[in-house]
Amino acid sequence: PERDIVRLNIKENMDEGKTPSWFKYASSSEIPSEVDMIGKIDSDAVLFPDVLLPAISDIIANTRGAMVYVGGSRAGLKKDFSRGNRRYLQGGFYCMHREVARRITVDSPERSSIIDRYTNIHGGHRHEDMETGELVNHFAGGEYLMIQTSKWLGWRNPAWLHT
Repeated sequence: PERDIVRLNIKENMDEGKTPSWFKYASSSEIPSEVDMIGKIDSDAVLFPDVLLPAISDIIANTRGAMVYVGGSRAGLKKDFSRGNRRYLQGGFYCMHREVARRITVDSPERSSIIDRYTNIHGGHRHEDMETGELVNHFAGGEYLMIQTSKWLGWRNPAWLHT
């Protein structure tokens, strides 16, 4: 087996649990404890580590170890969730502090209820990036800092270069 490849116990999918499965694995004890930030990038996006990593390092240094949720926002505030305005980050790329990832992926009836309610509001379809934002808002509450970066901080989706 390859040491730098992770195979999750879930089939490839769009909005059917892959993102939370990744964050659950990446925040688990199987990953070395010195890993502070966990990111997610779409398969059709290109990562530029020489831009992204210094920017994330600066954010961590300037937030003094706060639990951060970092990425670009295409949508900003969402007003369609029954509990009021909620923010989420655009799905091409975002990352979060390991503790935020751990909190949003702990299996619980409360977490399941939030996901079920949110899915029902969207006609039975899970929008994982919006769902992630809602879970961060709920489980990390006032303890986290959401940082909306410029739209293309260290990654690009070639199909979106005209936007």
